Amino acid sequence: MRRILLILSAVVLVFDSCRDGIPGGVLSRGEMEDVLVDYHLAEAMAEQMPGDRDENTYLMVEAVLRKHNVTRAELDSSLVYWCRNSEKFKDIYLNVYKRLDVMAQDVGVEHQEQSMYSNLKTEGDTANVWTLKTHALLLPNELDNIYAFTLDSDTTYHPADNLMWAFETLFFSAYGADEAYALLCVTFENDSIAGVSQRLGGNGPHEVRFACPEKFRKHRIRNISGNIYLPIYKDGFGCLAVNRMVMVRYHRKGVTESEKGEAFLPDTLLSLKASGKGVVDSANVRLAPHDIRGDRAKQHTIDIVKEKPIRAIRRHR
Repeated sequence: MRRILLILSAVVLVFDSCRDGIPGGVLSRGEMEDVLVDYHLAEAMAEQMPGDRDENTYLMVEAVLRKHNVTRAELDSSLVYWCRNSEKFKDIYLNVYKRLDVMAQDVGVEHQEQSMYSNLKTEGDTANVWTLKTHALLLPNELDNIYAFTLDSDTTYHPADNLMWAFETLFFSAYGADEAYALLCVTFENDSIAGVSQRLGGNGPHEVRFACPEKFRKHRIRNISGNIYLPIYKDGFGCLAVNRMVMVRYHRKGVTESEKGEAFLPDTLLSLKASGKGVVDSANVRLAPHDIRGDRAKQHTIDIVKEKPIRAIRRHR
């Protein structure tokens, strides 16, 4: 009888360690989701607490691990496993974001203004032209640490259109690995290229704004491209969930029919200067929602060079 019980116990352990093919010592899909939800809640609480933010975060995360009876080593092993199964991990993070969203609504927290942009139509002076998935997950490996996209223009675009790429970020990081970089590029019909970059740090809403330089106000946009890059840290871990992505396109006031029909300028490679020379005069431009709020963030720029990329970037459509 005792031998039978031992055999049954061994069988139970084997099945428990192979839950849906998940090895022993690794958190299951549901367990990982629960830990991530509480982790982000702990981070949000730590940011509101007085004192040192890093110390508060450490203490709050330790409380989360004790709540779920999980050690740091088990959490690290689970992260390594799920990062190797990126598609499943993306589903987990999507559920995490949905649960956090419901919790926020339950306590009366309204959506960030990006939700207002997502309700815009695809036509009109101010429109949301985003046609791709509104969420993405970046992981610390060479295949999944870049999200890239391309949007083709259509007849609703006008010369001198301005753009705003808006989204929310949710980092899950260790050892301060909570930064990423966004790049927004515009290719005009005369093959000229202009771009703007921005560092992303911390959780919350972000806006990457492109103001059409005066030199290119007579040109229509051929396509819009961009990417978000998550650095891979040697001594740290960081993954990034990007949600509620929208691309707001808004027309400049006072564009005449003759301006729309004028010949293109010669091909030029444009570099936006940090001095602000590439920023349009707000008196002659339709203001973006961000400008209407009167909270103008510092604009970061980047030089665009026509070179073959070091490695191919997967495009998401």
